[in-house]
Formats: sequence, C-alpha cells, structure tokens
Amino acid sequence: MKRLLLMAVLLTGSVLFANAQTATKSPDQRAARQVKMLQKNLNLDATQSDKISAILTTRATKVDSLRSNPSADKRSNRQALKALMQTTDDQVNAVLTPDQQQTYAKLKEERKSRIKKGADQTQDTPPPSKG
Repeated sequence: MKRLLLMAVLLTGSVLFANAQTATKSPDQRAARQVKMLQKNLNLDATQSDKISAILTTRATKVDSLRSNPSADKRSNRQALKALMQTTDDQVNAVLTPDQQQTYAKLKEERKSRIKKGADQTQDTPPPSKG
C-alpha cells in the first residue's frame, strides 16, 4: 500500500514538474508562435514577418520585465501593460496593408470576445460543492 502511494506521489510530481517546464516560454518563442499565427491569418510576406517578429519579441520581453518587477500599485502595472499593447498594435498596423489591418482588427475582436466569454463562464459557474 505504501509503495503504491509513493508511486502515485512520484508520478504526480513528475507530471507537475514537466508541465511547469513547458508552461514558461521565452519571449522569442512566444513571439514566434504569434508571428506564425499572423502569417497564417494575414498572409504576411517575409519582410512583414521579420518586422512583426521584432516588434512582438520586444513586446514579450517588456511584458516579462513588467511581470517580474511589478510596482506596488497594480493599477499602474495594468496601465503600463495596456500602453505597451497599444504601442505594439500601432507598430504592427504600420507594417500591414489596409486589408491586413482590417483582418488584424477582426482577429483582435474575436480574441477579446473569446476571453470575455471565458471570463463570463467562470463567473456563472457555481463553486464546487464540498462533500
């Protein structure tokens, strides 16, 4: 019985450790994933991909910096993050054609609605019953 319990604990620990290692991606990895998605949805050319990759890598690095060095005021952190996102969107839009800008705006709206829908679902879900 003890052996079975020990094996279960070790297995759970190794799974959690593996998930923790894969969950944190570098700024370059996150930017590359985003560029790949934008290439697929916006049909970016090579020059656009390179420029957007640099923009998104810079943003990811700055986001990591904000998260690792938060100020005591959460509101100012949120405002800094929001300003960074707006700056990034402006920079990305400057690289895109007008048609791509429209598609990019739609993608952002869809993402925003998915996030809102997920937040609404978690608020509507009752807490699990204790039993």
